[in-house]
Amino acid sequence: MKFLIDTNIFITLEPTHPSQVAAMTPAAARFIRLANSTAQQIYVHPAAREDIQSNGDAERRRARCLLFEKYLQLSDPPGIPVNFDIAFGRPPSGTNDWVHSVP
Repeated sequence: MKFLIDTNIFITLEPTHPSQVAAMTPAAARFIRLANSTAQQIYVHPAAREDIQSNGDAERRRARCLLFEKYLQLSDPPGIPVNFDIAFGRPPSGTNDWVHSVP
């Protein structure tokens, strides 16, 4: 089985400072441990890199870019179906949601 994790899950799994350990970090860590123990694959979307690189803190951005490399990346992610834009609308350009909707 393959799992695609969102940038928010990646950030929860990869805190760059003790103060960034979130309430959901233990649950996310358990998920990764279970997935790894049963030989599941964890992927990130290549566009998530854009999201990570938009962080204003240069040190945090550098650390997260390095940590991002330990995850498999979708090699040919599918585009967003047109009917999704019709049903949900197009996110404003440059926002977090926009990064994830870029085909």
